[in-house]
Amino acid sequence: MKNYNNKTHFLIKEPIKRKENKGDKRMEVKYQGTNRNKRVAFQGERGAFSEMAAVRFFGNSIDLLTCRSFEQVCQMVSNHEADYGILPVENSQTGSINKVHDLLLDESLFAVGEVILKVEHCLIVKEGTDFRDIKKIYSHPQALAQCEGYFSGNLPSCQIIPFMTLPESVKNDQRIR
Repeated sequence: MKNYNNKTHFLIKEPIKRKENKGDKRMEVKYQGTNRNKRVAFQGERGAFSEMAAVRFFGNSIDLLTCRSFEQVCQMVSNHEADYGILPVENSQTGSINKVHDLLLDESLFAVGEVILKVEHCLIVKEGTDFRDIKKIYSHPQALAQCEGYFSGNLPSCQIIPFMTLPESVKNDQRIR
C-alpha cells in the first residue's frame, strides 16, 4: 500500500535582529552560519517526518533532539537548548495543523525556512502476511486520516488504533506479536 501527499514544515528560531519600517515592529530572522553542530529539535522519535525535514534542510551534520510535543520543541528553542526547531504546519490532504499555528502565534519564535516533503505512507507487516489477514492498523492520527480512503476501500473491517508517532506505532506492533 502506498499513499502519497505533501507535508510542509517550518523551521523556527528566536529573532536575532529587528527590522523596523514605519512603525512595523515585526522581527526579521534569517538563517545564518554553517550547518555543522546545529542543534535541531523536532517532535517525535527518530524516523519521524520532521527528522527527515530537518536533515533535508540542514544536511547530516546536525544534532537532532527528539521532543514529546510541539510545545517542547518551542520551549527548547526559547530556552536555547536547541538552535532551531522544526514543526509541521500543513499537509496537502488534511490541511493545516492548527495546534502548531496556535503555538506560533503564542510564542516569540519565527519561521526562518520551509521544507516541503513528499510523504509516502507504507503499511508495515510481518513478512509472509496475507493482506486479507490484517486486522489492526497502528499509526499516528494524522497518517490514519491521510490514508482513510485507502483503508475504507481496501481494509474496511480493520481496527484503527492511533499512536502519537509512527515510529512508536511500529515499536508497539513489534511488542505485541
